[in-house]
Amino acid sequence: VGAVVNVAGAGRPVTTVVHAPQVVVAAGALRTPVVLIHSGIAHPAIGKYLRLHPVAALAVRYPVPVETWKGPLQAARSLQFLGTGKRGRGFIVESAPTHLGLDASSFPWTSAAQHASMMAAARYFGPLIAIARDRGSGTVKPASNGGARIDYTVAHGDRETLRLGLVEMARM
Repeated sequence: VGAVVNVAGAGRPVTTVVHAPQVVVAAGALRTPVVLIHSGIAHPAIGKYLRLHPVAALAVRYPVPVETWKGPLQAARSLQFLGTGKRGRGFIVESAPTHLGLDASSFPWTSAAQHASMMAAARYFGPLIAIARDRGSGTVKPASNGGARIDYTVAHGDRETLRLGLVEMARM
């Protein structure tokens, strides 16, 4: 397998051919198709069939501190709800990995005082997530700015499943 790599050398592009028995592109689900397309690789499946496993999140305020940023992150999971719902696909519930930076950016607030109050209580919050398996899929294409253009809509059945996930997590 030969791969052509364009690198900057002394301010100008230099083309280098790399021969290897196997090439792995590990730019993630959202960037790998762009890397492949920009590298001149063509295949009808590149950028198609994007699966993101849609997620619903719920933050629980516990009566005692849980400090989710200490110890193992994402340490609990339940498969109890697989096969539930109208279409029988269900969802997985997991304790979500969190830290104070993530809490600070995801707590709802309308004023600095409210944000400060939420952050002061952050040690009592533990998020749960319901993860569904996509019924649909999306696409990834190169954007005009060189990045990725992602087209993905959560399928109707997945929205139903995630609503059920929110209800069950609230019950838990």
